[in-house]
Amino acid sequence: KLINGKELLQVLVDYYDWIKAERRWSNDLYWTTSYANGMDRSSRLNPGIKNDVCDHAEGSWIDITAQQALNAFYIAKIAGALGRTKLQQRMLEEHKEIAELINEQMWDEKDGFYYDLDKDGEFYKVKTPASLWTLIARVTDEEKAKRLVDEHVTNPAVFKTEHHMPTVSKDDPTYHADGGYWD
Repeated sequence: KLINGKELLQVLVDYYDWIKAERRWSNDLYWTTSYANGMDRSSRLNPGIKNDVCDHAEGSWIDITAQQALNAFYIAKIAGALGRTKLQQRMLEEHKEIAELINEQMWDEKDGFYYDLDKDGEFYKVKTPASLWTLIARVTDEEKAKRLVDEHVTNPAVFKTEHHMPTVSKDDPTYHADGGYWD
């Protein structure tokens, strides 16, 4: 398929490469903003600033990092189906590298949760559904996936609410039980 005269697969690769070039820190993890992820009332990476729509805050964001892994995975699938083995191999390697970075740097074993990292590479311990992108991005192993679901997603004290799923966990001080905009 062509989009503006360009093969669709190439459009996907170009966008993937643009994100890699323009939204990645020297630690090889990615950044975005609260506007881009749709959770614009979550206090991600800007401690103590309630209702803030933050910029990148010089932090590494779990959602876009996992989304980039997901992009690499599916570009590899498309490339494989089209017989583009060189591109397929490149994207499989990139998926593996991103998955390793996420698991090495963004997983907190104690909490059983993936967190954003602040500008110093420390966990920014605000639980948001952004961490669940790791499940569909195929970067979690079975044990981590089970912990995410059992300890957080289906836990009524964390994310299991009447209107599953809030933009910040129920145990966060910025959570509003009445909805409070996007909660």
